[in-house]
Amino acid sequence: TAPGWTDQSFAVPSSRYEHTASFLVQRQPPPPLPPPPSPPLMPYAHYSHISVTADTYPSEVSWELVCENLARPIRGGASYNTRHVAPLGSCTLDLMDSYGDGWQGATWTAPGWTDQSFAVPSSRYEHTASFLVQRQPPPPLPPPPSPPLMPYAHYSHISVTADTYPSEVSWELVCENLARPIRGGASYNTRHVAPLGSCTLDLMDSYGDGWQGATWTAPGWTD
Repeated sequence: TAPGWTDQSFAVPSSRYEHTASFLVQRQPPPPLPPPPSPPLMPYAHYSHISVTADTYPSEVSWELVCENLARPIRGGASYNTRHVAPLGSCTLDLMDSYGDGWQGATWTAPGWTDQSFAVPSSRYEHTASFLVQRQPPPPLPPPPSPPLMPYAHYSHISVTADTYPSEVSWELVCENLARPIRGGASYNTRHVAPLGSCTLDLMDSYGDGWQGATWTAPGWTD
């Protein structure tokens, strides 16, 4: 083989002493041209409500907005309130008053494209202004949620089940920030409130043989 001179390959055939072949070394065709670059994408666009407030002499009011990458100008008078879209880029606004005494109350605005407002000044036929339609910053993130307020106190139903010898059963609960201890016997089932904090529970059996069936619980304070 001899790549670049010929695309063929050669060998001496079976049962032969020799083999002769011819080929032509010639100029190679140029490599194909790369594809043309893609046309630029239309820049990101923004919407706005163009608004022109009422004028004392609306027939005298006219305006024209020309923006780069915008196919045709936007034109109007007073009053005017229409939603439009414009690509990112510079815009030129021509405001006109046919009588030459300026706009008498009309004001041109386009929130989202510009924060400015425009009008023909008094004793003028026209006014020209430029502004840049640009990418708006993302809205601010909402503030993080407030941490849940720690409840000041918790309610619970203190329950003591029946005992074989209820007269022997007594108990006392002391909690920090609780004005007075909670005391009871068996059976017992009463709703109480306690501030957050540590508690100490003393269970007593006057006979000394332990509680015979009574059990103390306070769901919501302790499991």
